[in-house]
Amino acid sequence: MKPSACVVVLVAACLAGCSDSSAPKAAYLVQGQGVLSAADLAAHPEVVVVSSVEGLWQRTDKPVALWIDMNAIGLVDIARLRPEPGKWYPIAVVRCNDPLYAFRETLPAFRTISGPAVDWASRSVSPGFSVGILLEDRGNRTKGGSSWWKGYPGAPTVKAIPDVTNAPLEGRREELIIPPAKPGPRS
Repeated sequence: MKPSACVVVLVAACLAGCSDSSAPKAAYLVQGQGVLSAADLAAHPEVVVVSSVEGLWQRTDKPVALWIDMNAIGLVDIARLRPEPGKWYPIAVVRCNDPLYAFRETLPAFRTISGPAVDWASRSVSPGFSVGILLEDRGNRTKGGSSWWKGYPGAPTVKAIPDVTNAPLEGRREELIIPPAKPGPRS
């Protein structure tokens, strides 16, 4: 093979390999300055920053986690955000460590989530982030579906959030589920 042909093959192989590794794994929906620093985001090309839900779908055609900064909650229209297959992708609400507050209280589409009445004025829900993912859709807004939610207190970072949101995107949903308790010894 000629040297020039080898270079062409090598460049093509590199580009093919790079396209998979540089494909976005998350889109960070933010309005203005979010809690995640620009320097932190710049160090992680797998996270794209978008300022609209339309921008999210224009930037990727692969499964991605959606990270929503609390300052961008008003931009979210879950009905348009979560068409098939997107409704199965994880959502992280950045700047809120209480998943009940993050999803039920701030995102209108999740108001059907049941749970206790909470005096939110007496609780601290920041800093941190919360992650939720739909596990089973029962096809009925009043009955909802099976889902997984968890809050993570502390300063959110671009390193910490993918540790949670990448698992379901990579087919490792079982890592999110708390395993059932092992049965004790029989008597």
